[in-house]
Amino acid sequence: MAASNADQGLSWPERWFALKCIFLLQAISIGVRWFGFNPVHSWINRRVQDISTVPGSPKDLATQAVQLGALVGVANRRIRILEVSCLPESLTVWWLLRRRGIQADLRLGVRKLDGRLDGHAWVETSNQVVSGNPNLAQDYSALDALSGSR
Repeated sequence: MAASNADQGLSWPERWFALKCIFLLQAISIGVRWFGFNPVHSWINRRVQDISTVPGSPKDLATQAVQLGALVGVANRRIRILEVSCLPESLTVWWLLRRRGIQADLRLGVRKLDGRLDGHAWVETSNQVVSGNPNLAQDYSALDALSGSR
């Protein structure tokens, strides 16, 4: 089976990581659907609570975070067993960053769109959006950050 154009830019370790992301995205999506956000967030937070931050310049860590966020996004768009919304995708990115020792904040925001309230989730590191569209912070009014350390 020939590799697609999107796959040709990924190294084998990145492909393996993307495969793990697909599993994680589906598991977190099911967890949020069955149990709700708070139990899943708490469960993830307990598993990353004691992880110390990794050494490195903020710019290097932000670059790693953006790359990881993009790879999770690719995994989410490439193979969809279940529809995964922004919340499970953001929880996945947040968990993976925290496991790597990169401080990250899970953000939830709202905006009024066509007379209706619209919500969105994304992840920020050093006030930089690392999951989804980088302009999200401008489009939504963010609620308090859910970093897990508060």
